Parts: sequence; C-alpha cells; structure tokens
Amino acid sequence: MKNLKYLMLTISALLFLLVTGSSCDDEGGSTVVGNTQGNTDINYVSFTVTELEVSSSSLKASGTVKNNGNKTITSPWYVETQFYADSTLSLKLGGNRTRIGVPLEVGVQTVWSITFSDPDIAEGNYPNFRVSNFRAYYSN
Repeated sequence: MKNLKYLMLTISALLFLLVTGSSCDDEGGSTVVGNTQGNTDINYVSFTVTELEVSSSSLKASGTVKNNGNKTITSPWYVETQFYADSTLSLKLGGNRTRIGVPLEVGVQTVWSITFSDPDIAEGNYPNFRVSNFRAYYSN
C-alpha cells in the first residue's frame, strides 16, 4: 500500500509538470540567442551572407548589414544569427551574436562576422551549414 501511494504521488507530480510546464518553442517567431528582456529590436536592416567557413572546432559566417531605415543606428548594437546543419534549416546547432561598435547611417552598410562553437558538437561534421534568422538589436 505504501508503494502504491508513492507511485500515485509520482504520477501526479509528473502529470502536473507536463500540464503546467513551459514549451521550449518560441511561439512568437522571433529568434533568441540570449535573454531578450530589455533589448530593443532594430527592424530596418537587411543582411547578406558573403562567406561561410568550417573548421574542426567552429563555424563562422560573415557578411554585411545595411541600414534601410530613416535614422542612424547608434553604437553599440548587436547582430545575432542561428546556425543550422544544412540548407533545410531543420537541425539548429545553436546561435551567437557579435557587437557592432560603429554607428550606421541611413543607406550605409557594414561588415559582420559571427563564430559558433560548442564543445558538445563536432562542427567539422557540418560542412554544408547555413545561417538564418538574423536579428539586429540594442542591448538595454
């Protein structure tokens, strides 16, 4: 009888966690590398990827970002992206960001470079990796 009580208590606790637990999916559609609380998105930029590099211990993406808005982006600001195993974008390896230390006037572009490395992933196994879900933002 004592074992039955523990079993029922365990099942109840598991059901409670399943029903009230939060999802790992970002249903808002935005890409998140870190905590976005206090960040302000910069929505008037466009990104171009110019180079993808693979080494045995890291993946590196480089490109340009252009200010398509009607006001200058003041520094510092950040660019982030997500790294995927291939062009299907169905296996996300992770993400990272870089700090941009120059202001960006209207119509002007600057270069960016973001490296991804994870001790639990053999980056060299992903020679066809891709990046997607870019975001520019101010960290408040």
